[in-house]
Parts: sequence; C-alpha cells; structure tokens
Amino acid sequence: MARRQVFWHEAEGDEVREAALIEGDGLVVIEECSSGRLTEGVFGALSYRRSVTLADDEVRLRACRAPRRGSAPSALIRLLAWFYATCAGRLVDIEDILDEAGVEYAYTACPV
Repeated sequence: MARRQVFWHEAEGDEVREAALIEGDGLVVIEECSSGRLTEGVFGALSYRRSVTLADDEVRLRACRAPRRGSAPSALIRLLAWFYATCAGRLVDIEDILDEAGVEYAYTACPV
C-alpha cells in the first residue's frame, strides 16, 4: 500500500499548491498539485497534478552509494533532502536535477 506524505503547502488567494512524496508498490513518486484560478488559466482545469515517478530500487541504490557529503553521485539524495528542508523547490527543479544525474523517471501531468 502506498503512503502519501505532504511536505509542502502554499496558499495565495484562491490558489492552493502542495507537494507530496508517495512511497510504496516499488515506486517513489514526487507530486505537485495545484488548484485555483491561476491553475485554470495556465492548464485549462481548476485542479492539476504533475509528478515524477522513480523505481524504488533506483532510489535505494543511490542512497546506499551516496557519500556523506554532497557530491555529484549523491544528486538524488541531495535533491530530496533539499526539497524537504527548504520547501522552496518546484517539480521542474527536480526534473532538471534528475536529468543531470542520469536518473530515469516517468513524468505525468493531468487535470484532477
């Protein structure tokens, strides 16, 4: 069974955004959801979900190989820690870092 943990939430006027980490079923999903008039103007839907999905094995393998201090091989672990710690990242930043680190992922985006 998958476990969803919201780690970032922001509300401005009628616009609400949140990001969550979902773990389970052999996958790790980082999702960003938004709703409100701005979302509707940009995506044509009142609520929208974007996510990246990684194989849990890939995440665990990177975690085991990651050095204690930040360096290129620990890009995925640094990324997740940064996202939790600062609550200032966006999914597009995660995609850029995953691409740079050569980590395979699936991207999905759809109205909810």
